[in-house]
Amino acid sequence: EFAENEMKEQSKEWEITGEVPQSIYDQIAEMGLTTLEVPEEFGGPGLSRLTVAACYEQLAKADAGITMTILATNLAYTTVKLFGSKEQIQDVSDMILEGHHGAFCLTEPSAGCDASNSKTTAVEDGDDFIINGRKCFITNGSLADFYVVTAITDKSVPAAKGMTAFLVKKDMPGVSSGNHE
Repeated sequence: EFAENEMKEQSKEWEITGEVPQSIYDQIAEMGLTTLEVPEEFGGPGLSRLTVAACYEQLAKADAGITMTILATNLAYTTVKLFGSKEQIQDVSDMILEGHHGAFCLTEPSAGCDASNSKTTAVEDGDDFIINGRKCFITNGSLADFYVVTAITDKSVPAAKGMTAFLVKKDMPGVSSGNHE
């Protein structure tokens, strides 16, 4: 009902302006529809894949753009769920439960989505890594509070095999987002 009554007609204007209406997103978050993929053990609803898909389908019927905003967050989140530490999963789960956005950062200006041509590197520096590179065409790039950034860590193997994904917070030194593309 919400998607039909509050999103469907207005979505035509949103497409023209290219703006994500934060008030609508906040209402979607209030209903718990941005947290569908958070497992119960991390504070989420613990829904089946079928239920999650049905919810996304109803939102997308009214506005595919806003649904993509939610899905892009969950693409980054799924990477953390699959490969992150328990602490990282809880941290990112909490962010999603609070209504924050995420972004998965693979695409680069000179490589596109071809991971084998990636130029972004990460070099170990004590307990940290220094990531150098640029990403582009990142869904939620300017909205995100956390990013999963791919970078080459082992140059002795083909790029895609020597790549690592890093959880990067928006407020970390050196993180910036550029112009909307």
